[in-house]
Amino acid sequence: MNQEKIGKFISKQRKEKQLTQEQLAEKLGISKNAVSKWERGLSLMDISLIEPLCNILDVTIPELLHGEIISKKEKDKKNEETINIVITISKEKINNYKRKVMLSACFLISLLPMLMNQFGGFRDVQEISGIINLTNPIGLISAFIFFFGVWYNFKNKYFNIIVGAIGVIGIILSEVVNFFAWGYPNISCLDKISKCFNNVLFPEFYIGLLFSIVMLIVYFYIVKKK
Repeated sequence: MNQEKIGKFISKQRKEKQLTQEQLAEKLGISKNAVSKWERGLSLMDISLIEPLCNILDVTIPELLHGEIISKKEKDKKNEETINIVITISKEKINNYKRKVMLSACFLISLLPMLMNQFGGFRDVQEISGIINLTNPIGLISAFIFFFGVWYNFKNKYFNIIVGAIGVIGIILSEVVNFFAWGYPNISCLDKISKCFNNVLFPEFYIGLLFSIVMLIVYFYIVKKK
């Protein structure tokens, strides 16, 4: 099934009906952005929208899913193929949604150690909750990048994998940055790594870092699993 071909077909039939993307979207009760994504081949419509979309464009379901007008001779063959396509679309959408939910849940779980008082240990320095990882620019941007990579549908699916991975790596990076500097203006551990370990006497920090590293492994396992 060719998403780009289907998208071009929808665009062609819509224009023949003298409908704008906004008008088509209004008839279907969806956003103009959704129609735009279909026509650019970025996503497919929900199964519940296939029949009403066909009625509006005055095409059959097999024609819509094959992205072309079908002759009478090919009708029976295409009808059988259409059933298989619909089943495939349904399974793919369900599995894709489950994968996104699973990735999001695992990511949030990996952040739980940050709720503990995992920073401190240095003499006369007050313990600081690990939430500082998420309130610094690296942590905030990384979390946003992760969810954007997971939930936004790029045309090239490898972009989703790469962007999501960058988000997870960013969280690990935010922890490493705090390990070396801790965000205290007058303290820097860049001269000796041993000072960094002396500053982190609590196990919670290492647990948080371990969770983030495990999350990176789990992430690639889930995205590669079909």
